Amino acid sequence: MGQLRRTRVSRTRSITPRVATALAVILSADYSSSAVDSSFLLRLTSNYEYRGYTLSDNHPAAQANFDVAWSSGLFLGTWISTADFGGAELAANPYLGKYFALSPDWQVVTSIAGYFFDAKVDDVRANYGEGSVRLAYRDVGSVQANFAPDYYGTGADVWSYEAELRYPASDTVEVSAGLGYQAGRKALNYDGIY
Repeated sequence: MGQLRRTRVSRTRSITPRVATALAVILSADYSSSAVDSSFLLRLTSNYEYRGYTLSDNHPAAQANFDVAWSSGLFLGTWISTADFGGAELAANPYLGKYFALSPDWQVVTSIAGYFFDAKVDDVRANYGEGSVRLAYRDVGSVQANFAPDYYGTGADVWSYEAELRYPASDTVEVSAGLGYQAGRKALNYDGIY
């Protein structure tokens, strides 16, 4: 699969009507009762790198992100990037999630996301979904666990884990570092540290 290895052929999966209805009810109720904040980002990057491997064949990529957040903690958005990945030239990542305040300093963030490509990747539909849970302390640090069933259409489930530390050096400069581990051996024939 481009820079990845594929081991099995994909099965088609979709969100059940019950889950889709629940998400729609949560979204519509939250939208009507809360203040809204939105953001938009455009950027050019020298390489579209994701969890330690390239999705742009080590070439530059153009990327855009749009998201909306409500004061209740609900957020949704989509992220889009050009790609060069086993036949795909465009990648999209829609997401939906919710922040839960545990205290003034601690919060839990839950989310679901989709990863979609505009074409088959090495003759396989590589689209997949992922669920995430993150524990964050202020804007200083966080730990996160992600679960992706049928990762890249391989038929295998993959867990990944991430930790990040941030230090605001000034109002406009932030220093950050992150470390991740992906248990991808069943899907990609290797585990990875990124």
